Amino acid sequence: MKRSVLSMLSVICCLALLLCGCGGADTSDKLSSTDAASTDASSTAKTGYYNNLTGLYELDSKEKESARPLAVMINNITIAQKVQTGLKSASIVYETFVEGGITRLMAVFKDSASIPQLGSLRSARYSYVDLACGHDAVYVHAGLDPNYCKAYMDELNLDDYDLNTGYGTPYQFRVNNGLATEHTMFSNGELLAAAMKDANRRMTVDEKHAGAWANFADEDVSVKPSGDDAQNVSVYFSGSYITNFAYDSDLGLYKKSNRGTPCVDADSGDVYCYKNVFVLFTKVGRFSDNYRMYSELNGGEGYYICNGKYQPITWSKGGTYDSFRFMDESGNDLTVNVGNSYVCITDKDLKQKTTIG
Repeated sequence: MKRSVLSMLSVICCLALLLCGCGGADTSDKLSSTDAASTDASSTAKTGYYNNLTGLYELDSKEKESARPLAVMINNITIAQKVQTGLKSASIVYETFVEGGITRLMAVFKDSASIPQLGSLRSARYSYVDLACGHDAVYVHAGLDPNYCKAYMDELNLDDYDLNTGYGTPYQFRVNNGLATEHTMFSNGELLAAAMKDANRRMTVDEKHAGAWANFADEDVSVKPSGDDAQNVSVYFSGSYITNFAYDSDLGLYKKSNRGTPCVDADSGDVYCYKNVFVLFTKVGRFSDNYRMYSELNGGEGYYICNGKYQPITWSKGGTYDSFRFMDESGNDLTVNVGNSYVCITDKDLKQKTTIG
């Protein structure tokens, strides 16, 4: 009897082993794949919502993920650089010419609610219209060039917002900073959000611009450009407007200065820092008044600067509503590190005056 029971147990064990042998490999593979997927998902788990202008999962709501950006004109005339505020909340900052060798900034915000005191605010100019439209952003400004820029905006029937008009005045305020009146206008995220609502502006980004602004690497991947060292960068616009970036290896960011003077947020005291720096060269010309300037945005050569290195690139934009495309020297889409970006657009004839080392 005992021998019979033992025999039966042996048969059962053998059958169990055979079943494991037939199906065990597949089951094991499936478990491994599931575990790997679970581990991979865990290692790349996102704690926030996606900002398509930085590649970071840094937003705090799904609504903000699909929000239409605001592109705000910021004063960069030398005397007013010391009162700049709010730029550290921008996803992207553009700098190019306005007139007489002077540059102006356009700060692009994905999360407009995050904007603290912002300014000083300045008027619209021709080339920035295309830069704003390339993001499907509401172009926010305080006045505008009444000739070339206004004609272009009228032609486009642009969905902008002028804080310098009657309907805009409740959403800006003046700061007594000791400068002339044109350097004293500011606003903030709460006021700008109220302005957009009051003006019934569309605040969901269109489908064309909902994708990533650049070919961003994964958040946990650090990409080094393929070229030489870029510890210090000097971008030449004119004798009075030279924008500098110094790499801070501890932060992994570039600290910005103007002609060697650190660019500091007037409210917080923080130096403005950027993960990605783009220097784009193009044809820069003057309108028929020989004063107002424009930067062509079809495409050209440039540099991508990040993580203490740089590499030559090519870039294109195309039409008014097209976004930028950045390419490596082989013509492939450039892989860009996640984080905020500063984009300098200067004259290709000044390329030799831009230094990197």
